[in-house]
Amino acid sequence: MRRAARIEIFFGLFALALIYLVLAKDASITGFITSPSYEILLVSPPHDLQTTQTSMAFMFKYPYNLEITECSLILNDELARTANALLSPRDTRIRVDLVEGSYLWRIECLDASTNTRLISNTRRLSIGEQVEPELKISKFPGRDGYLYSFELREGLELEINEVLPNDVLRAVKDENEYDINILRIFQDYSTGIENVELMNTPGDKRIRLETGKSIPLDLNNDWEDDMILALTDISYRKAFFKVSVPAPEEEVVPEEEPRDTGIEAPTIIIKPLEMEEEEKEPAEISEKEGAFGIVQLFVIGLVIVVIIALITTPRDKKEKDERSYISALKERVKFIKPKKKPAKRKRRKKK
Repeated sequence: MRRAARIEIFFGLFALALIYLVLAKDASITGFITSPSYEILLVSPPHDLQTTQTSMAFMFKYPYNLEITECSLILNDELARTANALLSPRDTRIRVDLVEGSYLWRIECLDASTNTRLISNTRRLSIGEQVEPELKISKFPGRDGYLYSFELREGLELEINEVLPNDVLRAVKDENEYDINILRIFQDYSTGIENVELMNTPGDKRIRLETGKSIPLDLNNDWEDDMILALTDISYRKAFFKVSVPAPEEEVVPEEEPRDTGIEAPTIIIKPLEMEEEEKEPAEISEKEGAFGIVQLFVIGLVIVVIIALITTPRDKKEKDERSYISALKERVKFIKPKKKPAKRKRRKKK
């Protein structure tokens, strides 16, 4: 019994450790998703910096327990520069000369201990004349979440990235403010379901928007769509939106009927130009994430089955041994003859 108990405790602890490791690596189990922690922390320049300086030093840091061999600066999804010397956990910088424009930058480092590539979050940088951005991002004082404020105008097309629950999209129109609160972001790799629950105020209208879908919003209840909100992607429980303002519909002026001049118009035959159909690119599906989630579910299920088998096997063996012992005991009892009790002597009655 002691040996069986030790085996059960050992495999139970092993299963808990395995489940912890799987969850720590962003596993998705029945809709539960853990967001990964970025090991590479960006220091400077800050997010949404606007400057006229063209020579920039991109600074970052990483934990001491990592064996970083090289780090790369990625600008607009392209490799800008790689550093493989003088790397420090506290202060590492990569200096690059840039031209005027807008950049999305991040840092990718290679960890030699695990042979994995670590990726930081993404920041935006603008170089050139300081123009007031259409999207203003600020932190709420005294509460969690960020405020993404923008003004509605004709022809507006705006991307709002890495939005989290408790964040607010604020649309400004004619000095009136309309808030779109992010209530919940749902992502399940196993079923492919991805959606965001929103609440439009004033009015407290609850909206559920799925990935790849868009919805027109009438903010001031005048029966006209003020903006179109599209959910382009969900990644690591962060939502990526696109805001656009539809152009006003042009009035159709009826054409005047041509007058009959008595001259027969020449016949013109127009043949359609044969054009090759554009190949539609399939939607990008994170096959690696789906396969990784399936493998994790299989491993966890296998571990649970092994634990159950190890727990139940000693008990079944014990019960079997007890039944065998009882059967042998019964067989022994059959061959033992019971001793005869001595006959009781009859007492003679005295005459």
